[in-house]
Amino acid sequence: MDGNVIAEGHWQAHLNNPHLAPRETLYCFGLLAGKSDKQIARDCEVSPGTVTQRIKTVHYKLRTHNRAHLVAELIRLKVVTPLMMVLAALTLPDLPLLTAQDDEPNQPRQVRITQRPVRRADDLTTLLV
Repeated sequence: MDGNVIAEGHWQAHLNNPHLAPRETLYCFGLLAGKSDKQIARDCEVSPGTVTQRIKTVHYKLRTHNRAHLVAELIRLKVVTPLMMVLAALTLPDLPLLTAQDDEPNQPRQVRITQRPVRRADDLTTLLV
């Protein structure tokens, strides 16, 4: 791997991306690994306030509202990618891809109908008592 890509566990991050600064990407990669701001700060040798402030800046840049939304947006923008998908694409290139064209348009799709349970009147009286 080159110096612009870091990997940890099942994820890799691209430090040179058009969306975030390299430090911001590094801190977000720590979030992806499930680390707290203090743990990320300890690993990067900065203060926890710096990490918190940079993550707030990333929230503003990507218009996200919480950390789960931030991680989803990083994956959508391909700032971080699952390493298993990259390895699968390299090792299994001959597998056919499923597309919408593979669906049989004349066959009806099976629909699962769920019914909401109806409460009986005697059940409601026991709850009220």
